[in-house]
Parts: sequence; structure tokens; C-alpha cells
Amino acid sequence: MHQDVTTRYMGLPLRSPILVGACPLTLKPEMVREVAIAGAGAAVMPSLMEEQVIRWLSRRRSDTQDHPPEAELWQSENAYNGGVESCLKTIPRLKRQCGIPIIASLNGGQDGDWLSVAGELELAGVDAIELIINANTSDPTCTAEQAERPLLDAVRRVTQMVSVPVAVKLLPFYSTLPNLVFRLSEAGARGIVLFGREPIWEISDGDLVPALHWQLSSPGLLQTTLSGLIRVRGSDPSLSIAASGGIATTLDVVHAVIGGADVTMLTSEVYRSGPDVIAHLVEGLSGYLQRNGFDSYRDLLASRQKQTPKQDRRAKMKTMLAPPEPGDPVDAKPPHGDRWGHLTTPTP
Repeated sequence: MHQDVTTRYMGLPLRSPILVGACPLTLKPEMVREVAIAGAGAAVMPSLMEEQVIRWLSRRRSDTQDHPPEAELWQSENAYNGGVESCLKTIPRLKRQCGIPIIASLNGGQDGDWLSVAGELELAGVDAIELIINANTSDPTCTAEQAERPLLDAVRRVTQMVSVPVAVKLLPFYSTLPNLVFRLSEAGARGIVLFGREPIWEISDGDLVPALHWQLSSPGLLQTTLSGLIRVRGSDPSLSIAASGGIATTLDVVHAVIGGADVTMLTSEVYRSGPDVIAHLVEGLSGYLQRNGFDSYRDLLASRQKQTPKQDRRAKMKTMLAPPEPGDPVDAKPPHGDRWGHLTTPTP
């Protein structure tokens, strides 16, 4: 007997809490149909980039087919997400053939008229929009408030423009994450995704210029995601929270949910293992519910305990002050200092 794993995300009914995150795979109706058959609750389309949308709007308004100066970049963007026109045409096909909610994604660095494409996406049939606004924070004079303002303004603009729910995908680097999430909810966001990923910086020997490249997330590396979930889980109970990054096994899903997620998103593991991983996770989650006496996934969500800041502090102190377990590697005396890294003898 399979347990009931249905749930909701931003009010959208889902057949399971396992979603496929934003990636080029979700542009292919046959692939989305396969993950839907496997039990995926929803699929997020690859992000349309701000610069790409601006060029598309400019070309449409001037009715010209001239290629922009950055033709190579334009072609690279289109190779990633098919281009704005292709996405708009693909959405109705996904809706007709796949039977699960389709979520569009917009990625930019600022608020602006480019976000008007959200209305086009809604008209094309998307069920929700995921918004990624990462302002340039390399300026040392930019305050936290200044860095967050473009994101809040963008959320207000998009939520006033469309009737479908809007989620915000965040990076883990905000200094006051719970407060930001609270203000995003006030601005109209219905969901939060923790966390978005950035390209990896790489420095090779003999090369004086750092380079960026993408790589798949390592499976099971949930520490950053869990830390974010635990920090924001009490910000606004009405918000839907999605966990993203490192989800690969049933245990990852369960840990993320206990940490505060309502749904989980995976991308890298779909690339590694194919659509069958969705069925494996759904089956594993059903088994976990049954073994632990839950009639449904909703019962698991309702059973979660929320800790107060005082309880969180007490748990940290207990962990820091607890003696090491027998056989714990930290039991071995380091060359200098104690097991917490404090120096006890001066170095020569």
C-alpha cells in the first residue's frame, strides 16, 4: 500500500513534493512527460535572463531581425533556454502533454521593464513564476538594504502584474535572511527556494585570471540548505519553502522536510540518473511515511517541531560542550590546541 504523498506548493496541488528544478531538460516535453509519469510534482523551466529579455523586447518593438553586437552570447543563451519566443511556444505544449504544474523562471540583476515578460509567461499558461534577482554586491559602499531593494521592488512589480503565484530563489549570502524572507512575503511572494547556485570559481596554475564554470551539485551536501531552512522556517508560516541543492536520496528529502522545506527540488540527480530517480524518491518517501506511522505526507508536515531561538542556542551549546564519543576522530589529540581549535601551546 502506498502512502499519500500529495501536497501543495504556493497553493498549487502536487502529486508529490519532488520537483524538477530549473534546467534545460524541462524544455523537452518528452522529458517532462517522463518525470511526470515517474511522479514529479512540478517542473521549473530554465531561466530567461534579463539581458536576453531586454534584447527580445527591443527586437520585437523595432520589428528588426538584426543580431545584437553580442551575437555569440545571444546564441549561447538561446542554446541554454531556447530563447524567449521558443519558451513561450513550448509552455502550451508542456501543459497539454505533461499534466503537472509548469513554473517559469526569470533571472536578472535589477527591477525594470524587462519583467513585463512575466505577463507573457502567464498568458502562455505557466502555473507559477520563480524569480531570481541577484544585484551586484561587489561594491563596498553598497549596504545590505541597497542590495535587497532591487529584489523587493521586482517582487512587487511581478506580483502586481500576474495572478499566478511567485516564488523567489535566493542565494545563501544575505546577512539577515529571516528578515528578508519576511519582507519578501510582505511584497507578495508566495514561495521561497533555498538556495540558488552560482558558477564555481576556478583558478588554474599559471593563469592569472579566475574563471567560472558550472558543475553538477554533489549529492547529499545539504548543510548550507539545511542551515537556511532552519533559519527561515518561522519567518512566515503562509510561505511555501522549497529546498534546492544536493537532493539525491530519500534521506536527503526527509532531512530537508524536517529542516523546514515543504517541497524539494532536484536537478543534478536527474542529469546523473535520469527520470527514474523521481520514482525512486517518491517510493522511498512513501515507505518512510509508512514505517514511521504517517498516513500522508501532510501528516509529516504537520508533525514538525519549530524551535525557539533559545532552544536553538541551547542545542548549539550542548553540541559544543559535549565530550567526544569513544572512537570519535576528534578524540585524538591534535599537534597544537584542543579539539575546538584553540591553541594550548605556543607554536615555535
